Amino acid sequence: MEIVVHAGTTKTGSTHLQHVFEHNRTALRSHGILFPVSLFSRVTGREETGGHDLIGNWNRRGELAAEIVHAGRGVDKVLLSSEMLWWHYILNSANGTHNLDRIFRFLSSLADSVRVVFYVRRQDHWLDSQYRQVITRGRKFDCTIMEFADLMCDAMDVFKWLGAWADIIGKENIFVRVYDRSRLVSGDIVADMCACLNMDSNQVVRPEGLGENRSLPAEAVQFMRSYGPILNGMPRELKLTVCDYLMAEHGAFRNGPLMSRKQRIELLCKYRDSNCNAAEAFCGDRRLPLFEENVIDDVEYVSDGPVHISSNIVRNVNEIIGRFLEQGRRLETHSSSWSRRLGWIERFMRRKPGGPQGL
Repeated sequence: MEIVVHAGTTKTGSTHLQHVFEHNRTALRSHGILFPVSLFSRVTGREETGGHDLIGNWNRRGELAAEIVHAGRGVDKVLLSSEMLWWHYILNSANGTHNLDRIFRFLSSLADSVRVVFYVRRQDHWLDSQYRQVITRGRKFDCTIMEFADLMCDAMDVFKWLGAWADIIGKENIFVRVYDRSRLVSGDIVADMCACLNMDSNQVVRPEGLGENRSLPAEAVQFMRSYGPILNGMPRELKLTVCDYLMAEHGAFRNGPLMSRKQRIELLCKYRDSNCNAAEAFCGDRRLPLFEENVIDDVEYVSDGPVHISSNIVRNVNEIIGRFLEQGRRLETHSSSWSRRLGWIERFMRRKPGGPQGL
C-alpha cells in the first residue's frame, strides 16, 4: 500500500481539490484509493478551509490508522490532503521539522511507501494571491506587499524548503508539479492530481458551487489597509465584518496585480537560482525553467498613492465601525486600556470625517 500526501502549497487550488475528493470518496474507492474521513475537517463560512489535520489532531492519529487498516485489501493507495503541513513547516522552522518527522514516521508505519505531492507557483503570482488572502482574513494590515514578501522569503525559496523536506522523507519520495495551466495535465488541477494517482479524471464528478478561498480585489485590499490604524488592534470579528461588506461590493473596486512590473521582475530575479536548482534537483532538468518568467507589460491596477473610493462605501464602512464603537461603549468595563482604545478610535474617525482615504 502507498500513502500519497498532497501537501500544498497554499494558493495552488488545494481547497478546490479537497472539495472535489471529498465529494468523490466512492469513486476514488472504486479505483482502490481511500480518501479518509478520519481527521478530515471542513470549516465553511468566512474561512473556507479543509483537509486532513495531522498536526492539530495528532492525539487522534489512532483513528486514521484504524480506518486505513479497516479498509482492507481493496485499497492500493491512501490519499491525504493538507497544505497546512507545508505551511506549518514554513511558519515554524525547526519545530515544524520535528513535527513533520514524527508525522512521516507514523505514516511510514502504516504503508509500504509514502510519497508527497507539491504544487509550486511562480513567486510573484503566489505572493499576490497569498497577500490578498491574509488581508481578506483580517491580518497583516501593518505591511505592504513587498514587506510581506520579506516575511515570506522562506516560502518562496522553493529549493530551500524542498531540500528540507527531502531531508525528512527522502528526495525520491517528493513529486513536484508546477501550478501553471500550460504545465498541468489538460490545463486543470483536478486532472493533474488524478494523473498523479494514476486515475482517469473523467471518472470524477465535479459538483457545482464547490467552495474556494475568497479574496478581495486589488483596490479593496488597499482600501482595507487604509483602515489598518484602527483595525489592527480590533477584534477579528470586526475586521471580517468589514471584509464581508467589501466582498459584497466586489464590483465597485478595480482589480489587477498588486505589484508593478519592476517589482515582479526583481522578485523573480531574486529567486532565479533557487528555481533553477529546484528544476535540476526535483524535476530532472536545470535547462528547463521551473517557471515561465515572462512578465507581460499589461494594464495593471498597481497604485502607491491614495485610494479614492465612493463616498457611499466609505460611509457604510464607517457605520460598521461606528456600531462597534457604540456597542463597546455600552459594554464598557472599568478597564482603562479599553476606554483609552475606544477614545483613540473615536478621535481618529473625527479627524478624518470622510473616513481614511489613503495609505
